[in-house]
Amino acid sequence: MTNLLGHLLLGTALALAGVIPPGLLNMNAAKITMRDGRIRGLVFAIGASLVVSVQASVGLFFAKFLSRKTDVVLYLERFGLLIFVLLSVYFIVQAFRRPKMDMNKKRSKRNLFWYGVILSALNVFPIPFYAFVSVYFASEYWFTFEKPYTIGFVVGTSLGTFLMLYLYTYFAGRITLTSDKFVKRMNLSIGLITALIAFFTLYKVLQNL
Repeated sequence: MTNLLGHLLLGTALALAGVIPPGLLNMNAAKITMRDGRIRGLVFAIGASLVVSVQASVGLFFAKFLSRKTDVVLYLERFGLLIFVLLSVYFIVQAFRRPKMDMNKKRSKRNLFWYGVILSALNVFPIPFYAFVSVYFASEYWFTFEKPYTIGFVVGTSLGTFLMLYLYTYFAGRITLTSDKFVKRMNLSIGLITALIAFFTLYKVLQNL
């Protein structure tokens, strides 16, 4: 996958997967849409998505440096194993918790844009996430750290985040009305997926011992 389109699609797919689970950004996008309308929900989504591109860039910066050190990559794989195990536990536990959809006072479009920027910036998880996955895919020859391709990847992460937040704004009513079942099934599914990834990562780590 050493082409610009491939890197764009990879970044988009990873961002889509990362924003699928109900969390701070997507549930706020749904809440704002229900309260203020879809346009304001999309303004919030734009602000949040732009920050993700910056976070992905920072993650790739560290990943490029670390990828040159073979011993560090091995430690990253072990760290990634721990991350996926923790994520599995987190999502399975969250599957049995109910999200709070409190309705606050109406905000202006400008305020909602910066609200999206701030909330997205507070979520620093995308930085180590994109650092790890880029190193992993580079080791599998699906990713290269050459500048044109990293730009495509970063654009893809922003695009994927926006697309998933858009889906949350589009289905805001259904998500809110069926939030219990939706959140439980989604978190449980993501927990099982991350557990499966953790299993394959463990297999790879054991092979390198």
